[in-house]
Amino acid sequence: MRKDVMQPINTLDEFFTRSGAEVSLYHMGRRVTACSRETLRAFENAEQAWPEPWQGQARLGIVFRLGAMEEPAIWFLALPLDEQGMLSPAQRDALLTAYWKPWVAMPLLLTRLCSTLQNQQTWTI
Repeated sequence: MRKDVMQPINTLDEFFTRSGAEVSLYHMGRRVTACSRETLRAFENAEQAWPEPWQGQARLGIVFRLGAMEEPAIWFLALPLDEQGMLSPAQRDALLTAYWKPWVAMPLLLTRLCSTLQNQQTWTI
């Protein structure tokens, strides 16, 4: 198993990078415009403010495809900004935790289950 699979995912950009997803990003403020992965990366790493804030939020449309998905997944996010237009990360972190936590925990649970089954001499049903 790859070592990075067990490491926590801290940003949306990291999620898309590690999952190998095909991603298209869009600013969803006063108008819809393309957004680069570099912009998202810098924003999430607190290197720059959100370039097109709308009503105190970074409104982001994300179209992505994981693996052999026939249809892409589409997310519309409204991430809260502080007074300087920087990310307030709590909601983004909650999304990542809710979406990613079950997938990170699964290998650990399977390892424990296999270990338990290997150590049992008899099975009772």
